[in-house]
Amino acid sequence: MQEAGFKDFVRGECGSDTQHLSYLEYQIQQDTARLKEIQKAIEINAAAEKFAKEIHKTYLEIDNMGRRTITGKMSISKEDFDLLSELAKEGISSRGTIQRVKSDSQILQQRNWNLQRSLERQRKQLETLMIRGYRYWQALKVEPEKVETFLDSVLEPLRKKEENRPKRFCIPKERIIHRGIRKDENRIN
Repeated sequence: MQEAGFKDFVRGECGSDTQHLSYLEYQIQQDTARLKEIQKAIEINAAAEKFAKEIHKTYLEIDNMGRRTITGKMSISKEDFDLLSELAKEGISSRGTIQRVKSDSQILQQRNWNLQRSLERQRKQLETLMIRGYRYWQALKVEPEKVETFLDSVLEPLRKKEENRPKRFCIPKERIIHRGIRKDENRIN
């Protein structure tokens, strides 16, 4: 261990005993773990490369289909024509899917932007509230009974004022529909 750079390490002292791994055993374990990680990365890259090769192969097949005749026109075999027709149909049918995915992506991006704006607004409100309520929180930690008594005395006139406030005319919930009062009811202006 001292040869490996651990100057303060002496086997058999300060809790070190034969149960601890030797430097070589530790290196073997670390190399085995790294080997497993590299093998996983190779498997992932191989799958992606296989997919890319298949696409490239398909492009080459399409490019090599047909032959030019003496007059300069293209002639194509029945099998190549069928394959080309199938690929064209698949490409056209996938346009709708691509458009839908793009539309969904735009909607999700807009939602994400709106949520970020809302989160930032709420974060600012929370910060303001924390600044305004910091002194109350400190006082509440020191003297909770006094703070409660003080708040009750301050808020009592407000509660009385709200109790004496006249009730506004309210339409029962069962008579309210999505965009106003039911059609059979007379609207009160």
